[in-house]
Amino acid sequence: MSSRINFIVGMPRAGTTYLTKVLNNHPNIVCSGETLYYGRKFVTPNDSGNYSEKEVGMIFNNLINQSWDPKIINDAKPKIKKELDIYHANISKEVTVNTPLDVFGKVLCDIHNKEQFIEKTPHHIQYINRIKKYNPEAKFIALVRNPYTFMLSYKFQGQQKNEVVRSIFEKIYHPISCALVWRKNYNAISTAKNNFPKDVLVIETEALKSNQTLADIQSFFYIKSPDLKPITKDNSSFKNEVSKPVLEPIDYFWMNIIAGQQITAHLGQKTKSNASLSAIVKSLIQLPIVFFRFLNVLEVGKGQSKFQYLLGYLKR
Repeated sequence: MSSRINFIVGMPRAGTTYLTKVLNNHPNIVCSGETLYYGRKFVTPNDSGNYSEKEVGMIFNNLINQSWDPKIINDAKPKIKKELDIYHANISKEVTVNTPLDVFGKVLCDIHNKEQFIEKTPHHIQYINRIKKYNPEAKFIALVRNPYTFMLSYKFQGQQKNEVVRSIFEKIYHPISCALVWRKNYNAISTAKNNFPKDVLVIETEALKSNQTLADIQSFFYIKSPDLKPITKDNSSFKNEVSKPVLEPIDYFWMNIIAGQQITAHLGQKTKSNASLSAIVKSLIQLPIVFFRFLNVLEVGKGQSKFQYLLGYLKR
């Protein structure tokens, strides 16, 4: 089996979940959500670029045990597992890297009576070269967000969650790490667009609800009619605009220091910050504490240490 799989990638907190819901509302599209297939869950193939029967079984197990949108996978898990088991039991030779995800997508399409599979994992933006190596016809929607609204969402993303999760987010947030995340993803999106200009469509988060933007996405992914339609956004961290939080001067300061060049390229100018010297010193003192808290909750891909992963943010 060999067919093109298209991808939604880009920044976290940039609307990938919203776009997934829009696509899943279309009668011909099933969008799986985060498989992490080519990223943190990637299984390195043998020297021939193939997977053994054992590896295919492990990959299917990874896929079925992800945390899924109940409407797409969880409610149909037994049937999905049965179909993947049937395929696995009938493997007569090694399969290519792309095949397990291709099979997974076909099973989802069959279950939901749809025609086209699209995968959504934001951090796949870091692995586009790997994806293109094994899936050369792949196309990508890359979502990019204004650095300051990204920081606001990133800082307060736990606001609507339970007390335990909210506490974790508050303890691991630091404006320097947030700025590094934005910068790394912005650079990855820019590099992907430069390397594969015909296969990467960059979309601004703020334009996602535009009918014209959805029409561009539909054309880019060769989605059949009817037209994609915007939906009522229900996954915002800030459902109550009256009590919406704001960034502090120190947040703007570090975003500008860390990602100033990228902000200027993206927006034309930076938002000024009047952070005090004492606030800057305080944030630097807090950095090692937040760093070690972050290490405790960080998940990285197989064969990569946490320090290697963090070094990647500093380099990009």
